[in-house]
Amino acid sequence: DALFQSSLASFIGFCVLLCCLAALDGFCIRENHYLSLVSILSFALQAMDMMSDCFFVAQVSIYQQNEAANVYSILFYASIFFIICPVFTTLYQLYRQIKAEWAKEQDVAAWLKQFATALYALSLFCGGSFSAVRLM
Repeated sequence: DALFQSSLASFIGFCVLLCCLAALDGFCIRENHYLSLVSILSFALQAMDMMSDCFFVAQVSIYQQNEAANVYSILFYASIFFIICPVFTTLYQLYRQIKAEWAKEQDVAAWLKQFATALYALSLFCGGSFSAVRLM
């Protein structure tokens, strides 16, 4: 419980710092018309959701090891399934979008060649490719 709270507070602090630095850079230092602080907020919320889901799985795992009830085993495997299934679905959607549409455009294909790994990593980290695409 304390680990989750400290991790969450650290991550929220990191996201607030990131928003402040992005706003300073995008509005004051280098003018950036594509800067969207909503994208950073959306990414932060989805990443915090993923973080809380992972901590939930860890907590259920502890209960599963300490209790003899089968309900914790069912809950443990179901919670893993409900994390992994949406993550792989959104990664597959991103892959299909890249192959079907974005790879055809030369500028986008060149950008993807350089940043595809980061895009997939952000999608995996936050559990959704939509906010990762908006952030990148």
